[in-house]
Amino acid sequence: MFQTYTNQNTDAGTILKQELDFFNSVLQFSKKFLEQVPSLPINVLSNMVNYRQEWIEQIKQLENQRKKLPKGKHSTQEKGYLKEISALAEQLVEVDKEIYRNLEQRKLKFVQEHSAMTAQGRYNLDQAKKQSKKHTRLDITRE
Repeated sequence: MFQTYTNQNTDAGTILKQELDFFNSVLQFSKKFLEQVPSLPINVLSNMVNYRQEWIEQIKQLENQRKKLPKGKHSTQEKGYLKEISALAEQLVEVDKEIYRNLEQRKLKFVQEHSAMTAQGRYNLDQAKKQSKKHTRLDITRE
């Protein structure tokens, strides 16, 4: 499922095709990931984010490799690849926003639940202390 490139290409068309393949793969993975965000445990989600990041790093390496190539006119096919990559990148940004929004909601929900449990625990402890103090306290002024 995870793709890697092994050779240093000198052809812009080949590099763009690889970038396009990576963008397609990471976008498909991200869409599946988005569907599963509400149901998966946090450690699995963290692994999935790291996995996606590896793909994105591969894309960055390809882009850097392409930028090092001599500037020249792009062929029609290369222009098509660039258009497709641009469209996929826009879609990926939107999917990323949704993924991180869902992760943020899960985080807030966890914090709220944890906060409520902590507050309830403190309240219970305070009540227990008050109850124990009532029984051990003597009113000296009455006697």
